[in-house]
Amino acid sequence: MSRRTRHHPGVLFTTVLAGALIATWTLIGGSASTPAAATNTSDVTPAVAAGGNHTCALTAAGAVMCWGSDEFGQLGNGAATENVSAPTGPVVLPQVDGAPTTATAIAAGESHTCAILSTGDVSCWGQNDVGQLGLGASGGDTESSPAGPVLLPSAAGDSTTATAISAGSSHTCVILNTGAITCWGSDSSGQLGNGDDNENDPSPSVPLTLPDDRAAIDVSGGREHTCAVLDNGDVTCWGADADGQLGNGPGGANVTAPSGVVTLPDGAAALEISAGTAHTCARLNGGALTCWGADFFGQLGNGALGPTDAPSGTIDLGTNTALGVAASAGHTCAVLNGGAVTCWGDDSFGQLGNGPGNRDIVVPTGTVALPGGASATSVALGPAHSCAQLADGDITCWGSDGSGQLGIDGDGTDVAAPVDVVALPATVHPAPSPSPSPPPPPSPSPSPPPSPPAPAPAPAPAPTDDVGIVTVAPGRLIETRSGLSTVDDQQNGIGRRAARQVTTVNVWNRAGVPTGATAALVNIGAVNPALQGFITAYPCDADQPDASTLNYAAGQTISNGAAIALSPTGTLCVYTHRAMDLIVDVTGYTPADSVVDTNTPVRLLETRQGLTTIDGESEGIGQRQARQVTAVQVTGRAGIDPTATAAILNIAAINPVLQGFITVFPCGADRPEASTLNYAARQTIANGGIFALSSSGTICIYTHRAMDLVVDVTGSIPDTDAVNPINPARFLETRQGLTTFDGQSKGIGQRAARQVTTLQIAGRGTIPNDATSAILNIATINPALQGFITTYPCDVRQPDASTLNYAAGQTIANNAVIALSPTGTICIYTHRQMDLIVDITGWT
Repeated sequence: MSRRTRHHPGVLFTTVLAGALIATWTLIGGSASTPAAATNTSDVTPAVAAGGNHTCALTAAGAVMCWGSDEFGQLGNGAATENVSAPTGPVVLPQVDGAPTTATAIAAGESHTCAILSTGDVSCWGQNDVGQLGLGASGGDTESSPAGPVLLPSAAGDSTTATAISAGSSHTCVILNTGAITCWGSDSSGQLGNGDDNENDPSPSVPLTLPDDRAAIDVSGGREHTCAVLDNGDVTCWGADADGQLGNGPGGANVTAPSGVVTLPDGAAALEISAGTAHTCARLNGGALTCWGADFFGQLGNGALGPTDAPSGTIDLGTNTALGVAASAGHTCAVLNGGAVTCWGDDSFGQLGNGPGNRDIVVPTGTVALPGGASATSVALGPAHSCAQLADGDITCWGSDGSGQLGIDGDGTDVAAPVDVVALPATVHPAPSPSPSPPPPPSPSPSPPPSPPAPAPAPAPAPTDDVGIVTVAPGRLIETRSGLSTVDDQQNGIGRRAARQVTTVNVWNRAGVPTGATAALVNIGAVNPALQGFITAYPCDADQPDASTLNYAAGQTISNGAAIALSPTGTLCVYTHRAMDLIVDVTGYTPADSVVDTNTPVRLLETRQGLTTIDGESEGIGQRQARQVTAVQVTGRAGIDPTATAAILNIAAINPVLQGFITVFPCGADRPEASTLNYAARQTIANGGIFALSSSGTICIYTHRAMDLVVDVTGSIPDTDAVNPINPARFLETRQGLTTFDGQSKGIGQRAARQVTTLQIAGRGTIPNDATSAILNIATINPALQGFITTYPCDVRQPDASTLNYAAGQTIANNAVIALSPTGTICIYTHRQMDLIVDITGWT
């Protein structure tokens, strides 16, 4: 089964996502919880899920393809058939409210499969003899096509959506957007957690009561037990305990509801959990692994055979750390830092991937030889086969192929080591059934507004004292797509950027930026990248730094604001990690005599193991916990002036466990009611800005949800009146019941499509009446369709540029420095209907 597209119930199928939750499949059914991406398919991370004798893939386009045993219709191809030894095409997912859907997460049980849809709904197919499809009383014993959405429980009268899913052997569990867990299907040993163990439940349960009323960040279903990681790093388990798989010590009796928590080694916090048939493994902060429960084949990895009813230590990985773990029926696998895969336990069918011999291994030793020396991002386990999702998007499998579950169109013989990748059909978009014609789809980035853009104004006059930042009306400098233009028709229609290409952007004497400017305030957008990756922008006379300006998922359109130093000839270079179209807009610059000091981007904070910062400080410190505040020293590092009062930073959230936000503020100040960065579960996303520092040169970062965190610095600002950072304050909040710092511009209602909203900035709070520009963070909340926002001074025409790009239903923010009109206002054009928030972090 696959939970989080990764773990297993029943027989134990497990999937492990590197750096994320891991899913495991226990032979009886099973799958680990697979986190859903954001509700738009552009955020989908390719994944693999392994069931009892079948396997499914989730593509970057949100398509689901399955192969292997189809005895109960678990492949979703419309009719239960014989075995299918290679993928043939995508599953047709159900429509919701008359509109087609795609998938954002998948899970495979022993003989059933489930997906989280792009709407946040859940659809399942395959065997339903004990209600594991969640269809209620109306469900038949099998469903060979994805059924209509599962009716998830409401919260306080509001509908809920699923954010992660796990299929056990014959039961299914999801994490809701509230952090609660609901389960359905077999309850033979109390694995549904609803307080009894004698009745199957074909409908989702009332949300479970978790210890201390915590929220869940990971869930995994095994054969007859279920485990969850809570948002404080605790682990709680329920269901069968005959082999000690609940980790609660001696006893062995079934536990029918979550109660206590597992005592983890050295008081560590768990980041993910994987439940196998009768054993359980957890990945801990710092990358250690610990397992407990059945150990007939050495699947606990501790070198001894025999069950353990509680964690007793961590597995010896040598100098490596684990990025993911998956537990199955009798074997366990982990993804290591660097992308290697190692497996241990039962090798009866070659499922350990170590070549001929079929020898059980009781401790992790070597690594699996992946095709072409590839790196893995996740692993999924069935009871007798294993699969890895590779970094380049391919999938490779090994072990038992008796039902065609390896997907290699083989002859049914076992494969003791991966030899090739699965040939996924070229058609990656599922073909939905007909539905009413929707409105024409928007362009992935702004189309020109109805009225032509005004000519770029001349640079604003320099102040008489210190000079900091000069703002200009936003103007496009790079547009790679044909048929769209830049502010001066230079560097437009130049074609899609190739992977690992460096593009030079000419900045001087364009869009109001004069010769001699030392840095540019730019908004850089990735449009439909081929694979997940990043962009790095830097001055062309410098070496490409080990830092990122923008992170994106495959197919996503997303932008980020940054202040980038220019080369002596007025250029900046943009490295595109993956093939994509590229847009670059400019909103301001620092003149030659500016007091703002910009530099080539350098890394100040890197929580992930094995990755470094510029000076070795604040590196490898481990995933940040939910509601944790992390202090980062900025001044005195990487050449940053010890007396600087503000810094230009890029903050990135990496693989957060649930949807949430980050708030950056000067240490020592109260944490403001504002957000710096908004993210979806499992999304990697960045936002840049100018941030006030504490008197000791630090910033504090509040992480709403558990995640890894990266901070890069691109410049600093001394104590000057030229640039005035402030503790973030909310200036606009359209939602009812929420407020702004001064009660103005609150609860004004959702913005309509193509509406322009005027927001007063000058004269509010500490912003003086003569302020000339605002440093702001603008966020869209639940937009109706894909589109963009353009922010500009209200005394000029709307420019052909974008401040923020978003997908339907996405909550996302971007930082920008925007010139104010003579009356101290900015105008915000909302391409699509949405709620809108604006936080101010400074002014000039």
